[in-house]
Amino acid sequence: IEKAVNEAEQHAEEDKKRKEEVEIRNNADSAVYQTEKTMKDLADKIEEADKAKLEAAINDVKEALKGTDNDRIKETNDKLMEAFNEVSQKIYAQNPDAGAEPGGQQEAEENAEDAETVYDADYEVVDDEEQE
Repeated sequence: IEKAVNEAEQHAEEDKKRKEEVEIRNNADSAVYQTEKTMKDLADKIEEADKAKLEAAINDVKEALKGTDNDRIKETNDKLMEAFNEVSQKIYAQNPDAGAEPGGQQEAEENAEDAETVYDADYEVVDDEEQE
C-alpha cells in the first residue's frame, strides 16, 4: 500500500500538469468552435474587417493546437477571445436588443422572483391502482 501511495505522490505533479494541458487545449477548441458558430449565425451583422480579424485569430489558435506549446496555445486563445469580445461589443452596440424577445427582461425578472420563493408542503404518494 505504501508503494502505491508513494507512486501516486510522485505522479501527482505529472497528473496536475497533464490536466492543465488538457484544459488549455479544450478551452482553445471551445473558443474556436464558439467563434466560428457565432460568425456563421451573425454573418450579416459582422463587418468584413472584423470577420478577417476573427478568422486570423481562429487560424492562429488552430495552428497552435497542432503543436504542443501550451503557452502559445493559451496566448493565441487569449487573443481570439479578446477579438471575439471586441466584435461582440460592436454588434451589441449596433443592436442592443439582439436576441432579446419582447418582454424578455420583465419575464426574466418575474422568473427570478419565483425562483426565490420556497414552499414547504407535505404530500402523500397515492398509487392509482388503490383509488380504483
